[in-house]
Amino acid sequence: MESTLTSLAAGALADIQQVFQMAEKSGQDPLHVIVEEILHAKAGNIVLYGVGREGLMMKALCMRLFHLGLKSHFFGDMTTPAIGPGDLFVASAGPGSFHTVNALLQVARDAGARVMVITAQKQGSAAKLAHAVAVVPAQTMADDMRHSASDRNFVKASNEGVFDEQMQGKFHHHSSPDVTATSLFGGLLPMGSVYEGALFVLFEVTVHCLQSRLGETSESMRSRHTNLE
Repeated sequence: MESTLTSLAAGALADIQQVFQMAEKSGQDPLHVIVEEILHAKAGNIVLYGVGREGLMMKALCMRLFHLGLKSHFFGDMTTPAIGPGDLFVASAGPGSFHTVNALLQVARDAGARVMVITAQKQGSAAKLAHAVAVVPAQTMADDMRHSASDRNFVKASNEGVFDEQMQGKFHHHSSPDVTATSLFGGLLPMGSVYEGALFVLFEVTVHCLQSRLGETSESMRSRHTNLE
């Protein structure tokens, strides 16, 4: 049967939904970690960083944090300030580490800033440098080729978002300490696309939660949007 735009989009969205289902099953809520860390640093500077496509997702979050009235910056921009105590450095390291990310995490820690890492691999070296870790259990290029065909072809979660007993057993008894939803069950999106797509959705929900907690309105956010377009 020929794939349609609707069916392909549904497959991609199912890949991403599966990530959040596994996050809930594991009891590690990345949304709570990110929201609370940002609120804790709302009086200071919030500097974000990521490489490649992860970096694009981090830039999108940085922009919305600015629209929320926070002092957000993306590392590498010429206007990024020095950071120190009271500030927050947020970095994405989906596969567990990047040389640039790890180096900046150490610099931020040495300067007295609080450090948060967003990653799919909680055992990675980047997470070990962080004060707080938000785990997004999605396939990245660290594990897109790791698991067997039988693992990747394993039956997916139902459309209602409920894992059956067999899948729960598969998750709980898998040998990898950093097994992720899409690397275990397989999916439509390749390489690190599931992680990057999950970041986009997670960050939009993060902004929604922060908007309420900070007492911001759509009008107040729009007032900070650039008119140089």
